[in-house]
Amino acid sequence: MNSKQLLRSQQSRKLLFLSSCIIVAALCLTFFPGPMRAGASGSTVQLTNNSYDDENPVIDAGQVAWHGFDGTDPEIYLYDGSSTIQLTNNSNYDESEVIDAGQVVWAENDGNDNEIYLYDGTSTIQLTNNSYNDEGANINAGKVTWEGYYGNGSEIFLYDGTSTTQLTNNTYEDLSPQIDAGKVTWYGYDGNDDEIYLYDGTSTTQLTNNTYWDRYPQIDAGQVTWEGFDGNDIEIFLYDGTSTTQLTNNTYEDRFPQIDAGQVTWAGFDGNDYEIYLYDGTSTTQLTNNSYWDQDPVIDAGKVAWDGSDGNDEEIFLYDGTSTTQLTNNSYDDFFPQVDAGEVTWEGYDGNDYEIFLYLPSPPPTPTPTPDTTPPAAVTNLTISGGTSNSVTLVWTAPGDDGNAGTATTYDIRYHTSGITEGNWNAATQCNGEPSPQSAGNGETFTVNGLNAGTHYWFALKTADEVPNWSGLSDVPSGQWMSVNQVQFSDSLNGVDVTFDSVTQAGLTKVDPSTNNPCGKVQDFRFLGKFYHITTTAIYSGNVTVTIGYNPGDLQGKEKEDEIDIFRCENGWVDVTTSRDTGKNTVTAVIPKLCFFGLAPAAPMCFIATAAYGSYLDSHVQTLRDFRDTYLVTNPVGSSLVSTYYKLSPPVAKFIDEHPALKPIVRIGLFPAVGISEVAVSTTLAQKIAILAGTALVCVALVVCLRRKAVKGGF
Repeated sequence: MNSKQLLRSQQSRKLLFLSSCIIVAALCLTFFPGPMRAGASGSTVQLTNNSYDDENPVIDAGQVAWHGFDGTDPEIYLYDGSSTIQLTNNSNYDESEVIDAGQVVWAENDGNDNEIYLYDGTSTIQLTNNSYNDEGANINAGKVTWEGYYGNGSEIFLYDGTSTTQLTNNTYEDLSPQIDAGKVTWYGYDGNDDEIYLYDGTSTTQLTNNTYWDRYPQIDAGQVTWEGFDGNDIEIFLYDGTSTTQLTNNTYEDRFPQIDAGQVTWAGFDGNDYEIYLYDGTSTTQLTNNSYWDQDPVIDAGKVAWDGSDGNDEEIFLYDGTSTTQLTNNSYDDFFPQVDAGEVTWEGYDGNDYEIFLYLPSPPPTPTPTPDTTPPAAVTNLTISGGTSNSVTLVWTAPGDDGNAGTATTYDIRYHTSGITEGNWNAATQCNGEPSPQSAGNGETFTVNGLNAGTHYWFALKTADEVPNWSGLSDVPSGQWMSVNQVQFSDSLNGVDVTFDSVTQAGLTKVDPSTNNPCGKVQDFRFLGKFYHITTTAIYSGNVTVTIGYNPGDLQGKEKEDEIDIFRCENGWVDVTTSRDTGKNTVTAVIPKLCFFGLAPAAPMCFIATAAYGSYLDSHVQTLRDFRDTYLVTNPVGSSLVSTYYKLSPPVAKFIDEHPALKPIVRIGLFPAVGISEVAVSTTLAQKIAILAGTALVCVALVVCLRRKAVKGGF
């Protein structure tokens, strides 16, 4: 890749190769060839096959560029992953190519000097046109940098995709620019020695300033590595964006570092030959340790490729982060690898000339998927929202693919003429056209069609994922649509019958039983079992007859079946009892509209007052009860009086109830008690004192008056 290539001229690389061959030959006289490393797990493609040299391949994103001799001069070629395109066809020298994201940059001699050219994926653009040499081009993200000689020395230039900027302007040499993410690094002479510079997109910083030379910088993600002389030998340095670290410190040469994602690789002499080293951001690992030369390392995504002798010739090696694989094993030389995402390209001799090769790693094995054993959550809020005479609309909240997360795959909605359970699920009728589940938490709706008027239906659903894993059973709402006046329901404990005088438009009538009292406590009686919220979407006129069943076993103490009443919640509980049927254990009320209902038997009460006033809900009776509860049962003497009253009064109350003519007389007799009770429970303390004082004054006045009359009369 452009920011990771070995920055040496072709001539210097050939000289290094020739010198290495001499050393290898000498070593071969003394050492036997080492053991062969494992063969590659992948395949190698020969991209060229001709009678001319093809050299200097570079790779990025599966595309490979190189220059090859066509019999007249070197031209630029591009392999795009399927076929090869010849980018140049002229009589000039084209070489020093670099590729990034399908764009290729190179230097071409136009007959006078070297100029820079850019192939942008479609056409070729000449970036420079002058009488001086421009070379050493590099590209990243559509931006191109190069070095150009302008009479006094080489300067650094940057093409940003639109225009060209000269980054340096001095009388010294600036060379070997590299670019990544708009940042450019190079080495330049400062009058004493070569130093490293970094242009960050806005300004230039001198990274080194010493009396020794620093050269061949490489850049990636704002980090720069280079080789520099420390007074004894050549060492490797890393600038991390803030400060500089010396990665090597020994008495041997370390050369030509390459960087990717904070990892640096280089070739270093160990006293016998050159070996490959890798700094992983924390520590340094020696990747090779043999008696042959290993050189030209490159790195991408943690993978390092290099060429090294196997005792016979130069071969290509790849370290994948764990182990090293020998990619080539033949009797010819293979040189100058480049790596990208595990793919490696190089030039290799085939017995006649140099050709271009590409190694493609085997794709990783497809991992065995972890079985999905988590079903969607069971729906817990399936509700009937309405419908027509032969349809019902259901609403609920979507569960997920796994519990309540994700998106499920399938709904299975069913209905039955009795309560639906896991045991009879398969016997329930399955609906058609259920909606595809939405993501968890979204509201869902579905209309069940084809129902028979007059039939009571129960509804339920299950949800499946893609496996499929099926959820548990949802809750099971029920309802009945009628086209006639009478609509009947049965909840799990007690029967509830609802009859309308006249229905002008059919609708759904529902009974929702609950244990929560919606209207508060009522004195002197307690509710049996549940409260019933009865609603309908039907349009009706006249009264509604509601009959609710009870369980005699729920009665306590002195509670009696013939005293169980129906109460309706309307600004407090109101007794709406019309009739009782102790044989069928039902109580009936005829009311003008539906609401909350409850059943309650009468408890011990003010028997005589109730008989006199006709109902224990009469306001006078309520006043006497309030006085009892506030002033009598709160102390031992009062409780004893109340207990005696409850024992003696029932026969008297029964006699009064059987002789209605006595009721007005008893009410007159109770008037003082009612009045005193009203004063006691309905006035404040100050009012009570005022009333007592006034009463006392009246009594005193009466006594005085009576005494005067007595004196006048001669008593």
